[in-house]
Parts: sequence; structure tokens; C-alpha cells
Amino acid sequence: MYGPCLLQWRCAWIASFTCWINFTIYMRRIDGFGIYVIMFTAVLGSVFKILVLIFFFLFAFGSAFYIVMGKLDIWEHMYTNIVTALVMTIGEIDYFDQFVDIDLTPFVLDAHILLMFFVILMPIIMINLLIGVAIGDISSIQKNSYVTRLKLQMYVIKDMENAFPRMIQRKLYMGGYTVKPNANGGSYWGKIKEYFGSPTAINFLLEEEPKEELATQTDIHKLKARLQHILTLMDHQSELMQKMAQHMQLESKPVPLDALSHSSEF
Repeated sequence: MYGPCLLQWRCAWIASFTCWINFTIYMRRIDGFGIYVIMFTAVLGSVFKILVLIFFFLFAFGSAFYIVMGKLDIWEHMYTNIVTALVMTIGEIDYFDQFVDIDLTPFVLDAHILLMFFVILMPIIMINLLIGVAIGDISSIQKNSYVTRLKLQMYVIKDMENAFPRMIQRKLYMGGYTVKPNANGGSYWGKIKEYFGSPTAINFLLEEEPKEELATQTDIHKLKARLQHILTLMDHQSELMQKMAQHMQLESKPVPLDALSHSSEF
């Protein structure tokens, strides 16, 4: 099928792959869909930060399985062990085919101990780490992705305006634009656009402020309640000290507040 044009076929699959990836990245500017592309790229950047750690674990288990299970064809070559360990990380372990039906003497116990460590570290801990990194900052990524999409749209509009002649730009120029968010709220088209479209800038930029203000007010109320409790305890202690002084026939002089505040500075 391929014949002497092997290099052309390789260039073809690389070009086809990069073309669709570039098209997906270009769709970041589209309302409703672009925000998820930006979130995907942000999560991908976070995952790349721990790829070095994943590679070290894959190399460690690949070399160990290469020594213990060298009888199997999939562990026969060192350069394929990392790929095999990566496939096993996503759940393709094939326990009966690799650990039961095959004679692993004299490393039967070693293979099972190594498999136990692999199952605990890679499919459980490492996959949960990837999921935690991916969704840990999803709210902040979602908020920043809207601003990023607006910036990309601004660049596209600027390039399109520069491509037109000055005469056409003067005729199509608009000095202002009025946004009416509730103008089409009752129509079917407005409901569809609201359901499938991206949130507005007001919702994205201001939705966190009430939450922060509410949290601040809650902390203030807690501090006031704690301060009131401390003042009540101090009053009880003052009354108790006065009763003890009266019982022991001692003279007690009230200390002014200014003296207390002055002494606390030292």
C-alpha cells in the first residue's frame, strides 16, 4: 500500500494531526465552546509539570519488570517496558496472562510483590494525583479563560480591521455599542443562546465577590462572638478576685484601662 512513498505518508499523518490540533486551538475564540478549549490547555500545562515524576516511576517499574519478567515477549526489550508500564497504569494489567499462566520461576514471589507495589502507586495514587491536579483549580481557570478568550477575540477583530482598506473602515466604524442582556431573554433564541453560550463578563468577574464578602462578614461575626466571650470570662474572673480579696480582708484597687494598655506595650 505505502510502497516507496513512506516518507510522504509519515508527513501526511503528521500534517493531518497538527492540522486538527491547530483547528481546535483556533476555536478558543468561539463563544460557548472556546472556554473549554482554554480550560483544556490550562489543565494540560498543569499535567506537564508532573510528567517528569511519572516518567521516573515508569522507568523504575519498567526496569524492575524487565528483570523479573524477562521471559515474556512484552518485557523482553528495555525500550518497550516504559510503554508497557504506562499501559498497565490505565488498567490493562492482564493478571492471569502475565502472572498466573506463565512460569515466572524463580521470581514468582518477586513478581507478585512488585505487582502489589505497582497497583498501589501507579493506578491508584498516580491517577488520583493527575485528577487532583486537573480539577484542583478549575474555578480559577474557568474565570481566567473567559478573559483570555476576550483577548483572543480582540486580536482577531484587530487583524480583520487592519486587513480592510481605510475607506471601508471609516464606513463600518461604530463609535459605540449598547449591550442589552435582557433584551431577548424571553424569546426561544435568547434561551437557547443563554443555555449553550458562555457566561457574561459580569457573571464571571463579579460572581466571586459576594462569596468573599460573605466569608469576610462571617469571620467578623465569629471574632465579635469570641471577643464577647472573652470579656464575659474577664468579668467573672474580676468578680471572683474581688470576693477572694474580701474574704481574705485585702484591699483591692481597680486598675484603670489606660494603665493596662500602657503596660501591655512593654
